[in-house]
Amino acid sequence: MPKTLTIAINGCSHGEFHNIFQTIQHIKETHNISTDLLLCCGDFEAIRPEPFPDLRSMACPEKYLQYGDFKDFYLASDDGPTTGQQHGVSTQDNKEMTVDEMEDGLKMANSSHGDNDTMPLTDSLKETDPKEDSAKADIIKDCPTTLFIGGNHESSHYLAELPYGGWVSENIFYLGRCGTIRFGYSEHNSVLIGGVSGIFKQYNFEKGFFEKYPLAENEKRSVYHIRHWDQWRMEQLHDLPDVLGKTKGDVPTSLPDNMEDVIEHVDSLPSDEQQHTPHGRPSSQWTIGMSHEWPRNITEFADPKYLEKEIFGRQKKNHFRQQIQEGDLGCPVTRRLFDTFQPDYWFSGHMHCDIAVKCKHPSGGQTNFLGLDKVRPRRKFLQILQIELPDEPEEGQKLDFFYDRNWLSVIKATHDLTPTTQARVHLPKSFAEPLREACEFVEDNIRTNGEDMLRVSRDFRKHEYRADDPLFNPHTTRFFRELDLNPEVLNNQVRRALPPQYQDFTSSYHQMNEPPRHRRHQQDSHGWRHQRAPHSRTTRPPHQHNRNFDPTGKNHHRPRGRGGRGRGRNNRPSPQFDSDVSPDGGRGRGRGGGGGQGHSHTARGRRSPGVGSSRSSTRGATPKRSVNPEEIEL
Repeated sequence: MPKTLTIAINGCSHGEFHNIFQTIQHIKETHNISTDLLLCCGDFEAIRPEPFPDLRSMACPEKYLQYGDFKDFYLASDDGPTTGQQHGVSTQDNKEMTVDEMEDGLKMANSSHGDNDTMPLTDSLKETDPKEDSAKADIIKDCPTTLFIGGNHESSHYLAELPYGGWVSENIFYLGRCGTIRFGYSEHNSVLIGGVSGIFKQYNFEKGFFEKYPLAENEKRSVYHIRHWDQWRMEQLHDLPDVLGKTKGDVPTSLPDNMEDVIEHVDSLPSDEQQHTPHGRPSSQWTIGMSHEWPRNITEFADPKYLEKEIFGRQKKNHFRQQIQEGDLGCPVTRRLFDTFQPDYWFSGHMHCDIAVKCKHPSGGQTNFLGLDKVRPRRKFLQILQIELPDEPEEGQKLDFFYDRNWLSVIKATHDLTPTTQARVHLPKSFAEPLREACEFVEDNIRTNGEDMLRVSRDFRKHEYRADDPLFNPHTTRFFRELDLNPEVLNNQVRRALPPQYQDFTSSYHQMNEPPRHRRHQQDSHGWRHQRAPHSRTTRPPHQHNRNFDPTGKNHHRPRGRGGRGRGRNNRPSPQFDSDVSPDGGRGRGRGGGGGQGHSHTARGRRSPGVGSSRSSTRGATPKRSVNPEEIEL
């Protein structure tokens, strides 16, 4: 009889791991269902203690920069070297939840937080009772294997140490920026899970991974933006069978009808003939897809009455209405992957809203989409899914993660091309030959070392923070060595020391990456709006690029050689100017020794053209006309 795999899916964790695992324990006690795997759809907040800069690398308001429950799991993982804190320190004083807070198998979060969308993540650090520490240790021991993707509230520094995924704790695995992984008893007797981390922002989509570590203030947000490079890499998985001359597995069409039950049963997966390709490589068909943001316009598959009742009514998400009407709700990248791979299930978080939609694809396949809420009272934040594996496990086999050989081939082929600048990324038009060579490399390693090399080694060990190599991680080092990957790609993302002349000019890293100054405006004491002179984004201070810069501020004038900006009242009375100013915009100010077309500013900040004079002058208001004393009437 095939083995049934039980998977729990959580929305946004926000560091509330004790509450999530207590929920899973309650389901085990009340429903006699043991969870084999927990999936978390972003905002995981894997924050290690100091001296790691994990907490400082998370993008959120300062009042929410506090340790979550992950610190307990990290310190209790193994007997390796600890960093900064001892095991007797707990991250928060959680209250035990009662069984009365359960509703249809859903455990509620700590009721002291209330229903606020922006609740504090944890309380302050404090010493706890040894009995409480012992109880938490039991929970850590019994917690299921966990797989998570990144969101927009993450310890970006820790996740950057694992660009292709890895263990963040003894039993918690990070998928990576994007990718696929298998979970089951063997490579062929498993489910394929794919996902992408982060959220979509158009202005960073076509850039490379320009962030440097430790992160500057503005880089704390850009670091979790999805890039075109991530999407292109994932699409290579879909093209890989065609490159190798093999056929993809069929898309299953029979799916369960009810997605809102807490316990979900799947009648059957595709047969063994459908699950495997003719040449023995497992199918690239996804069983489960994960993303932090919803796929773009996923609500178009939902009944309008359902949206009105559940989303706008019960959950009071009226601000979604305009986005749905304009077609802007969700992420276009995840929608493209959603349509490309057509998995059996797709799970997302981010919106702090629960929604269940059956999506029919033009090919005839169907995907059940489920959006999950975050951990809080009276909300649906957990889903239990039961899937039957195609084969009965052999004696002695245990559930574990297995690398997807197709994804390993994509990593091998694309790693050296990883962009690390802000320049627009130009993707290769034809990539068949590098993919084919990478597949041969992976297959040769499998033949040499056996298929057991695809099993993800449980090699988690805590390590000390290295200031000279902040992105060092033992798991990544071993992964790079096994795939023969160039570590310089990762080293290029390490911030080097600032040059001496720049350290005196700025007090923080974020000023190095400010927008160009010519895009910003400044208003002087007279009400004029002037553009500040642009400067080059190099290691030199801005004042070293202006040859006319005067440190004393007494003789500062504008650079020569450009047309002047006129000053006038635009034929309107003003106490600063005489009434005989010409109606065409006033008296202009030329530069570079020649007259120029100037501009005058009105009281509302608008500019009108003015006639420039042939002289060069300093900044300031136009002087009043001199008055002849003989003209004064006594």
